[in-house]
Amino acid sequence: MPNLKLSRRDFLKISGGAALGTAILMSINPVINKIFTSFGENDYSLNYPNDEIVYSNCFQCLGRCALEIARTPMGFPRFITGTIGWHINDGGVCPRGASDVFYYFTPARLRYPLLRAGKRGEGKWLAIDYDTAYDILVNGASASSWSKIGLNPADLGVGEFPGLMKIRETNPHALSFWQGRDQLIPALTAGFFAGNYGTANSGAHGGFCSMNVYTSGVYITGGPVWEYAGPDEERAQYFILAGLAGDHFPNWMRRIIARIRENGGKVVTIAPERYGFYSISDEHLYVNPGATDGALMMGMIRSLVDFHYYVYKAYLASTGQGPQVINPITLQPVSPSYDPSTGQLLMQTVTPNGQVVPLSQFPPVASTAVFPHIDEEFLRYYTNLSWLVIVNSSAQQDALDPTESTAGNNVGLHVRISVSNSQYSSKHPWLEAIMGNDGNVYSYVDTPWQKNVMPILTLDELPQSLQGKIVQVPYKLKNGTIVKVPAIQITVAKAPASLETITLTVTTAFELLRAELLNYDPYTAYTQPPQYGALNCADVSGIPHDTIVRIANEVATVAFQKSIIQPAKWIDYLGRYHDTVIGRPVSIYFMRGLAAHANGFMSSSAYYYLVLMLGAWDNPGADLYKYPYPHYFPGLAVPPHPLANTPSIDPDIASSISGLNLSVPSGRSGFLKTEYIYNDGTVDIKNVSVVSAGPYGYPDGPDDLVIYRTGRPLLTDRGYSWEIPYSTQRSISAVAYTAYMMNKYPGVMPYKTQAMMWYITAPFWNNAYTLSDLLEKVTETDSSGNYIIPFTIQIDLFNQETTNVVDLIIPDRTFLELYGFHSTFDRPTSLPQGPSDSLNWPALPSMYPVLSAGSFLLTLLWLLRSYPKQNGQIEPMNNPHYTTQDPVTGLPLVSPVTIHDPISGTTITQEGQPGYISTGMFIYKQGILIAGYGDNFQYILKNEEDKQIPNPQQLKLYASFVPNGESQDQVISQLKSNIPAGQMFSTSPTYKIAADDRSSGVEHYFRIPAEFQPTLQSMLQKVIDTYAKGKMSIKDINPGVVKVGKGGAVYVLPPSIRYMRNVNMFYFLGWGAYMPGGYGDVGLPYIHRIYLEYLQKFRLAGAGKWTGYNAGYYYYYLKTGNTDFLVRSIPTNDSYGHAISKNLLDYHRPFGGYYPPPTWNSEITPDGIDLSEYPLTFFVRRHDRVYHTWSYNVPWLMAIMPYPPVMLSKADPYIIKSGIKSGDFVQFEAINEPYSGGLRTNLTAIVFLDEATRPGASWVIVSNQALPGFRGQTPESPQVKLGILNNWASANYMPPSRGGQLSPSTDQAFPILNLDPITGQTAWHDARMKIVGKAAVDHTVVVANRFTYMGQNFAGQDIMSVILNQMNGKISISNAPSTPTFAQSVNIPHLRFDANNIQTTSIWSYVSPQSLASGNYVLGPYKVRYGFASEPSS
Repeated sequence: MPNLKLSRRDFLKISGGAALGTAILMSINPVINKIFTSFGENDYSLNYPNDEIVYSNCFQCLGRCALEIARTPMGFPRFITGTIGWHINDGGVCPRGASDVFYYFTPARLRYPLLRAGKRGEGKWLAIDYDTAYDILVNGASASSWSKIGLNPADLGVGEFPGLMKIRETNPHALSFWQGRDQLIPALTAGFFAGNYGTANSGAHGGFCSMNVYTSGVYITGGPVWEYAGPDEERAQYFILAGLAGDHFPNWMRRIIARIRENGGKVVTIAPERYGFYSISDEHLYVNPGATDGALMMGMIRSLVDFHYYVYKAYLASTGQGPQVINPITLQPVSPSYDPSTGQLLMQTVTPNGQVVPLSQFPPVASTAVFPHIDEEFLRYYTNLSWLVIVNSSAQQDALDPTESTAGNNVGLHVRISVSNSQYSSKHPWLEAIMGNDGNVYSYVDTPWQKNVMPILTLDELPQSLQGKIVQVPYKLKNGTIVKVPAIQITVAKAPASLETITLTVTTAFELLRAELLNYDPYTAYTQPPQYGALNCADVSGIPHDTIVRIANEVATVAFQKSIIQPAKWIDYLGRYHDTVIGRPVSIYFMRGLAAHANGFMSSSAYYYLVLMLGAWDNPGADLYKYPYPHYFPGLAVPPHPLANTPSIDPDIASSISGLNLSVPSGRSGFLKTEYIYNDGTVDIKNVSVVSAGPYGYPDGPDDLVIYRTGRPLLTDRGYSWEIPYSTQRSISAVAYTAYMMNKYPGVMPYKTQAMMWYITAPFWNNAYTLSDLLEKVTETDSSGNYIIPFTIQIDLFNQETTNVVDLIIPDRTFLELYGFHSTFDRPTSLPQGPSDSLNWPALPSMYPVLSAGSFLLTLLWLLRSYPKQNGQIEPMNNPHYTTQDPVTGLPLVSPVTIHDPISGTTITQEGQPGYISTGMFIYKQGILIAGYGDNFQYILKNEEDKQIPNPQQLKLYASFVPNGESQDQVISQLKSNIPAGQMFSTSPTYKIAADDRSSGVEHYFRIPAEFQPTLQSMLQKVIDTYAKGKMSIKDINPGVVKVGKGGAVYVLPPSIRYMRNVNMFYFLGWGAYMPGGYGDVGLPYIHRIYLEYLQKFRLAGAGKWTGYNAGYYYYYLKTGNTDFLVRSIPTNDSYGHAISKNLLDYHRPFGGYYPPPTWNSEITPDGIDLSEYPLTFFVRRHDRVYHTWSYNVPWLMAIMPYPPVMLSKADPYIIKSGIKSGDFVQFEAINEPYSGGLRTNLTAIVFLDEATRPGASWVIVSNQALPGFRGQTPESPQVKLGILNNWASANYMPPSRGGQLSPSTDQAFPILNLDPITGQTAWHDARMKIVGKAAVDHTVVVANRFTYMGQNFAGQDIMSVILNQMNGKISISNAPSTPTFAQSVNIPHLRFDANNIQTTSIWSYVSPQSLASGNYVLGPYKVRYGFASEPSS
């Protein structure tokens, strides 16, 4: 092939638009010249018959694509493409996946541990070995290695670091460990380390990703669309896609969009900008930024409900085909309206004052369009809209407002009643109640459907004899208008098994929803004030009112006119047998763009509401759960709690339990309560026990909070506190702030953070919340010279900017060189139709002699004597994850480094000799993967004895395949044979194939007949015998086959188990209950929660009317009898508690929807940011133009858009008035602290104006800004000169009225951070900016009105220049090669390399130092082949 040579014009043609290219690319001619210079390497050929083909998986993003990798005979990657047949990408590969080969060779890779040898920010490092690193980690400042290397920890500001051994012995929670790219070190591995170490201060990055989408999904449906549910792409006919980040399932999403459109469906996208996937939708809605989607969705739902009742059902009533429809406000019948000229029905609504208004501004309703617009059957049986809610009959303004003087402790809670159904009564004797259409009250699992009794949604469904007893209670809308809600009195037992009764005024959650929908007027043009509700949906969302109504009608048409009838025999939770499932082929998908707002939980909830109203969930054509979801988490999966395994944190607890024979676990634990809520509002905690806990928990109310008895947070991310109670994915953005504050202001929290560990995240760069503020904090020292943010470890693959201010850097390997997984316990590759996972195994030889992060952590845990049942042992062969044999290849597994125990001196591993603690063995021994159980691999997740013990050849099975033309049985026989004597794993080479042996076709997956384990089969049979005897047999549930190999496994659930899983007995009492990590043994269906009592409980607490006690302290009350531990679950009566109460009452309303972001000025936050002064909302996306290089770690791999300009709208009057044009450098001012005198940052960046951005929006395609030297970047690279980070502009604290200026000194509280007040989600996308003017510069400039860095005041100076000047413009590393390759700028003027002659190319001088490749991958007497799986070098 001739040398690659493109002209500038050719390149701009293929990369997308001369205008964009001219504005952005041509401004950097030196870079362009280097890109298009002919590189003069050897000729390049694509025909290499001696290559070897192996399969693995891509971990570059969260797409989880399967990869086919072509290896040269040396072991270098020649090219990477997608694996044909894998359900996510089916042979496709995105630009970033194709560039995986470059990441293997990138010069920015770290090659040995580094210890800081100067001040933080000074750029001085010392290269050390693993023995030194482990010694310092284990023993801290007292490690003997300090003297050996000639450094004094006190001089480095870390003289108080006690070491991880001492920390664990005294308070393991003083270690804070957080993972960014957690798919590279799956949470199971990190969780195994953190859980056994014992720290509750650990988690991944979900809190700054899509936690709002996740949390709202878990609490509403039992499973979120973000990774754990997805569209039935084969049958969906309407797909709404919003807030997508391009690094989540990019290839899968392309296939979904293409397939739905090819099948005649419609794709609608929603965002303030139209790029990436949005560009190919059928219709795009340019929504206003600020998570206004909540108003848009609720407006659509209002339209659906209005049509259903006031058009469709009113028409049926008028023609004698149905009962009367009653106006809920006037309690009078509603008649249909007709167009006088055509006689056709008109759309109509009920206004807040009760008037029935025909909406003649909309077209008349054709007779063919008169059909249901909501799924009443689905809503009454499978959602909680039929559940009864207690209201205040004496309320003056709002019957749900707990602050009204007449409100009881039970306002807004569900009615509960004793359970009769023997299926549930033993474990759940007291459950939420419904009212049947016979007028009687039943628990929701006791509805006597056999007698034709159904739960009512509206009170007009009650018997005529009860209609006259309906009363009305007030409901206050967002603008202060009071509307009426129908209610009725009932008399029920006050408590389970009690003869005492209580009379309550109640209504259904559906009646309350109808009142809530009156907040949202979708019928009025945005130019007019709202006429039919409190908020004008068109004005708030920016979407025209007629579009809102039209889209609502479109989704209803698809849901009910294109419904799918799927044959499937299943049994719902009431024991009702069904022989079909009704599919509503409308689906949604949304994530970070919607989540990253401080109102994102409510907006996300509204999206779920939309499809639930249609009955479009977990049925054909709709969104389907992805295993392991659904889950019944709230109240059962407990948050990790420091007091559970370290009661000494509270001195009073320590004193009270002294002398008691109280067993205290060493591992991470939490408190599980058994609690009943009585109908008078009494909260009765029956019992509390200490149980093992994961890093994430799911409170079901205030009693589950993880707080100190002062009411302050107890975790370094403030998780599960009054500030952010439902932080199910933890709040990683709060960690560095809180660690700083708890160390600087001791006493607010009862302990200090003594060490922090981060994995592939940039807490002090692009993942910082407000970067200038955190750069101040991380370099601040106390009066003794110790850093306030304590000893900090960074585990990373690359030398990136955040490493400049940490203390110890530990290198990692690329995912092509190590074991990893996407498991069903973590972040699965699951199909919507069933579970799937993937194994990442070392498909390439390790380039550098370093441990993978997983092996590093497992070894560290062993050295800390923290493994389960380790009992002080240190000999490596006693470690369950130690091996001398590689699990896939069966080859000797050789250690890349020598490691000694820093305490006893015992040799753990020896460089060049077989044996080390392997992540591959962790995967095998923990039973993490779904397939490969049983002698013939016939079982899923458990063997025939119900144990999570896989076949020893499981990992080989995953990595292997069936060559075209060969027998599957023959290959399986091979991989189960050739096991050397005394060893465990087969040496059969079924995991690779030579390119010249492949002429007959591509390799195939194994398709292995699956079997139900005997116990599972008996569980399914029991359901059949109890509820469907004579109607079906176990043979109707065919277990099918499991598809496995080529790096993954897929299992499609049988139809009887596949649908309606949250209410399907075959799932929640059968398959999901049996499988590890599945639904669990709760034994209850998860009814969709549209009414969020979970939130109303916190409003009661905010009003001081929640009567429960903190479960953690209650545990110690039960053990000691000390009444000081009866800590009421209400905010404290001080300045902190008052701010908390305000936030709880304003933001924890029990329905999703819309409220303005808390930092913005509004009627409820008058001291928020003035939007007229700061008219631009600033946010970040990840679109395809920078997609394959958004992390800038491959300095010679250029993106189509090589840096992120600030994108603005050509049509924005504010921009037009400013006179700005594309290519201008513009100075913006961002408000970081929303109060007078607070932090302000000025950003000067290049801008690009387009027609695909909504006015009022300003955004960057990706947030990245490189420092020269880091990532190998040169000072002249566009990423250095022209990149920009969005987090310079983030607002980090709440306004003063919401606790943003609380003082640790005077208020004994930390300032409340600008996070979603429900979940703690980072509000990246709520930043506000204004234009200062054009700037005469040629590079990005960042200036803050306050910036103290490394103890010096640099306010008003360019921060990037300050950082570089403080490190004298370069990184210096001693005790290393004279030019450490990853610490120098890399300048290579070509786009590709020659894999055959890589060692003669210009890149090699940057890659080869310290590499094994430079010595032909020889390590000791072995030749490294796959990771460190090696062959004898002879």
